[in-house]
Amino acid sequence: HQTGEHAGLLEDYFGPEEYARLRQLSREAAARRVRGGPKVLILPGIMGSKIGKRGRFSIFDDVYWFDPVDIGLGKLVELALNGAATRLEPLGVMLIAYLKLKLRLQIGGYDAQFHAFDWRRSIAHLGREFVGVLRENGGEQANVVAHSMGGLVARWALGNGAKCRRLVMLGTPNYGSFAPVMALRATYPVVRKIGALDLRHTPEDLARGVFSTFPGLTQMLPSPER
Repeated sequence: HQTGEHAGLLEDYFGPEEYARLRQLSREAAARRVRGGPKVLILPGIMGSKIGKRGRFSIFDDVYWFDPVDIGLGKLVELALNGAATRLEPLGVMLIAYLKLKLRLQIGGYDAQFHAFDWRRSIAHLGREFVGVLRENGGEQANVVAHSMGGLVARWALGNGAKCRRLVMLGTPNYGSFAPVMALRATYPVVRKIGALDLRHTPEDLARGVFSTFPGLTQMLPSPER
């Protein structure tokens, strides 16, 4: 962002106006960054981490989510949690959604880092992973900013022995959400759009064969008590 290298590609990804804003924020973050500032771990929401196969170098990563070409070829079905899915892993966060947050925290003097996770997995599975991540990043001295499902992952970790200085949840469905209901019924707008991209599967196919296999999604169904 700061040097303008690959400006054309980044403008295509973010759009010209958003790219210009991010480039300015990146310069401000570099100028104001405080070495050794308070640690902040940023957890994305469901579908906010890229999922795929890791290459020898990051430029050779094979991203399944979210790659429109692979989706068009029908490869999204490989995200389904079955025996073959163990070869897929989180490959970073969706920068288009979370880079601005990270830069603003860095401008504020925080040492902000992303924690990508495999949102297909159960909240307990992801929470156990995050217990170790928190411990490695200072535990009680670390702050956590968690969006949507990320807040549930952080809550699980804190409820099972992990500690942090402060947890900020952004739009976390603490009592569930109707979005998973719509996703499982193939009526959620994102599922409809993905189905339109997929030349081999309908939204209903993806809901039944892919999204319904994600414990992380089904665990966010609305709480009956609420």
